[in-house]
Amino acid sequence: MSRKETGRSWMVLFASFMLMFMETGIVKSLGVLLPDIREQFSTQTWVVGFAISLTPGFGAIVSLFSGAVSKVVEPRVTIILCAFLSSVGLFAATCATTLGSIVTALVITGFCTGPTPVAAAAISTYFDDHYNIAITVFSCGMSVGMIVMPLLTQFLQNLYGWRGGILLLSGISFHSVVCGALIKPSKCEYSPVSKSSENETNKSNNKFQWWSSIFEKYLDASLFSNPSFLAILSIDAGTGFCTTGWLIYVVPHALELGFTPYKASIVATAGGIANLLGNSLYPFLATFLSNKALLYISICFIAVSYLLDPVASSYPSYIGLILCAIAFGVGTGLKSNTIYAMFNDAIDEEQLINAVGMGCAMYGLMSVISGFVCGWLYDRSGSYAISFLVLSVVAVVTIIPQCVVDIQHLRKSEFSLSAQPSLF
Repeated sequence: MSRKETGRSWMVLFASFMLMFMETGIVKSLGVLLPDIREQFSTQTWVVGFAISLTPGFGAIVSLFSGAVSKVVEPRVTIILCAFLSSVGLFAATCATTLGSIVTALVITGFCTGPTPVAAAAISTYFDDHYNIAITVFSCGMSVGMIVMPLLTQFLQNLYGWRGGILLLSGISFHSVVCGALIKPSKCEYSPVSKSSENETNKSNNKFQWWSSIFEKYLDASLFSNPSFLAILSIDAGTGFCTTGWLIYVVPHALELGFTPYKASIVATAGGIANLLGNSLYPFLATFLSNKALLYISICFIAVSYLLDPVASSYPSYIGLILCAIAFGVGTGLKSNTIYAMFNDAIDEEQLINAVGMGCAMYGLMSVISGFVCGWLYDRSGSYAISFLVLSVVAVVTIIPQCVVDIQHLRKSEFSLSAQPSLF
């Protein structure tokens, strides 16, 4: 076992798993409640979908600055604060009487995604030899959240209504505070920025230089000169659009086709089980396939799942919807692990929190756009078929920057080989 991997390491891994479980579970639960919230406030689908997408959207802003905050205070302080505010936001949603008030509550709930880059970076500082297994367990939190939370939310909704269901979800979410307390800083994590260095920076007479130094110091602006990072950032943005569209609208989509609420929730659960399968397969597949190969495979699964959904919906075929959900789940499961592994390979450990934070920020920004676009297309067409076709196109487009980077690396390697002197 590596020098880093101790009993504390596995405790940190468990806490990180639960944080990912809460993050995905909350967004998925809100998607299950979308029809009731829409009916309660007598509004359109795109309005509620956009409001729900603000949860990961605002979380994107939190994720972007979580790395900077973690350079000043302990990472677990960041996690505890975000988890507490997220639970408060869910509690406030139960008291909402207007559309504006529930939107505000869902924005506050977006703090649930803030701890993600901090937790992901914590795993990298605690694990060496078993990093692939650790990041798989971490990503499985998303899978378990997709499996458990839709059915649990549907059950709570039937018993207590959507307000009572969100109230109980608020209590469940509050356990993230305890998880944050378990993530004790390791010796490899960031040390707080010294006041002396801040004072030296403040002495600068040029305000532009001062702001540039702050941006570089706290947000690692040099990341934007790394083509591999920019390609991964593009993939995070595209998959954020695709994944959030599925999380929010897959249950309403099944309900619109005439299936019962429990059958609709089972479609989401099937996607969660497949996501768990994709996550579990990653350590095995990573032994003989590169992360880039696994990335291309995962994007193909995601794109095909959306492309075939209109075919399954035309009958409508419940088995077809289940198969599309399975393809989507396997693709997103592989993608989650692959993205974290690629960040870990391409980025220095000191910059990892900010790199993952920027990835989460792009993911969340595109989540907001997805919630609006998919709902708007449904309101205009009366069907989710066009929305899912758009999601398929986005999934394919998002991989183009990575293709460009790979082609450039291939050309450089070929040029270096041709430049070597021949032995004959």
